[in-house]
Amino acid sequence: MIIFTENIDNILKQSIKSFPLITEGENANEIVENSEHIIIAFENTLNKVIGYVILEQASINLPSNIHYIEILEEYQKKGLGTQLLQKMLEYLRKTGKRQVS
Repeated sequence: MIIFTENIDNILKQSIKSFPLITEGENANEIVENSEHIIIAFENTLNKVIGYVILEQASINLPSNIHYIEILEEYQKKGLGTQLLQKMLEYLRKTGKRQVS
């Protein structure tokens, strides 16, 4: 069963290190700590992070930036990326942010 969560803990920091975008020379812990908001797709039965979307912290008067969105290859083409983006856009609406890039 796939669940979506905004709960960021050490499991995420360890899990995203295996994702291709994160392993291209960037520090996973630094990315997580410097993000404004993260939404995680989690395969509950396997206790495994299968995707995430990361919103970069925006400067004042600049649009928020979706810095990363990534789904493990075996879970792609199932609408998970769309669901993650929808949930992030919902977060942005709730917080009153009107621009995103």
